Amino acid sequence: MLHAADAAASVRELAHTADVGFEVEAPTVPALFERAALGLAATVAELDGVAARERRTVAVHADDRSALLHDFLHALLLLAQIDCFLISAVEVEQVDERSVRAVVLGEPVDPGRHHLHGEVKAVTWHGLTVAPTDAGWRARVLLDV
Repeated sequence: MLHAADAAASVRELAHTADVGFEVEAPTVPALFERAALGLAATVAELDGVAARERRTVAVHADDRSALLHDFLHALLLLAQIDCFLISAVEVEQVDERSVRAVVLGEPVDPGRHHLHGEVKAVTWHGLTVAPTDAGWRARVLLDV
């Protein structure tokens, strides 16, 4: 299980004129998806105040690894947008070229305790990459805010 505090050093914010972006590196694909999930979660809210009170399972299928990351992050964004659920930890239980299943921990938004950063409208396709590196894997994600 990767917790928000553990992932902070692995996510780098990208400068972009109209969107918010981040780049993630990890030694494995499961770790890459976990770090990207927490990168998205940190864009939605300040993660220090989000407790691991509830558990949710997220499963996604797609045509390729880039589409899989996009759709996985989109599913997590919907948890925030529709269910008002903030994520504090994530564990990818299974991932291959076309599917991912993960467990996320977090809690419903509490306006008295949580600091939200503003609305993230969508995970964009623009500049989205998932690629192997000499040290493992790298992903680049832009979010429409």
